[in-house]
Amino acid sequence: MTDLYFTAGVMLTVLRAPALDPHGDGDYAEHHQIGPADIPVTSSSDLRVGDSRATRTVPVRIPAGQDIRFTDRVRLPGGTVCAVTSHPDTPANPFTGWRPFTYFTLEG
Repeated sequence: MTDLYFTAGVMLTVLRAPALDPHGDGDYAEHHQIGPADIPVTSSSDLRVGDSRATRTVPVRIPAGQDIRFTDRVRLPGGTVCAVTSHPDTPANPFTGWRPFTYFTLEG
């Protein structure tokens, strides 16, 4: 079996800092592209009455074996830069062991 490949997916640009300070900040630069990515469209958001910050967490799936890290930033095709907010996970099918995709979340 092969990895899943999302024919209508988008390519994402990974921004990576060569070194991070104790606060997790660094000079992020373009490192490589990943994808094609499956980014489901959802209508829910994490806004609360009186909250002036509009943040949104978006789940992303990419074919397994691609290089993405918890400390990376990702530039979406529209130019928005998002932070990776979960450790990338490549779940295995419990019956076959097949690992078709890597899952992580973005927040922008």
